[in-house]
Amino acid sequence: MSTFRSLVVGALLLGIPAVGSAQMYTEDFNAPGAAWESGWLGQNSNLRNFYCGTTPNCEDRGNQPQGLWPTQNVGNTRILVNFLPAFGASITNFGIDIGSFTAVTFSVYDMNNTSIFFASVPTLASFVNGTSFSVASTNGVSGFSIDGSNVGGNNWIDNVTVNANLSQVPEPASIALLGAGLAVVGAVARRKRSKV
Repeated sequence: MSTFRSLVVGALLLGIPAVGSAQMYTEDFNAPGAAWESGWLGQNSNLRNFYCGTTPNCEDRGNQPQGLWPTQNVGNTRILVNFLPAFGASITNFGIDIGSFTAVTFSVYDMNNTSIFFASVPTLASFVNGTSFSVASTNGVSGFSIDGSNVGGNNWIDNVTVNANLSQVPEPASIALLGAGLAVVGAVARRKRSKV
């Protein structure tokens, strides 16, 4: 019987993915040029540099070398940045610094595309640190938007941070392994019963 228990415990330990704690990711755009594109933010979102459009590995940051001018997606009235779904679903906290030369609003959306944060961004007269915004979410973060007239080339972002727990995203391979382990345990149990 102790062998059976050992098999059950072993199968469960093999099949259940380890639960990890949330990890903080930060992008401060301090690396030169387009280095940020190969980091967590560039790989897990549709964020692009205003001065480069859709051209990858573009070095041009304009006259804000320690931030990024994000490109607009809808006319010239909206910048919309979306996270990849699996990454966005794992986000529990989101923070960003935004600087703007025009009157704009800032919104953050959960995984149902419901606005969970909305604020006006103060207008700045020079390249000083932007305004910091942060929000917690129980339903992940699908993305954020900057809305206003003439947003392209008039807004910069910096210090983008997220707390994300990617181990919370179910892995099909782990679930399959759990099923296989339980099937083996069941087969061993039936075999022991038939011998007795």
